[in-house]
Amino acid sequence: MKTLTRKLSRTAITLVLVILAFIAIFRAWVYYTESPWTRDA
Repeated sequence: MKTLTRKLSRTAITLVLVILAFIAIFRAWVYYTESPWTRDA
């Protein structure tokens, strides 16, 4: 039982970190594509 819990917790932590990284990359992409690139806008 202990190894199953450890395996599930490691998988869950990895999945959460991957989802957070995807959200951060997506938000950065939206920020850089939606903001104007020059002072003139």
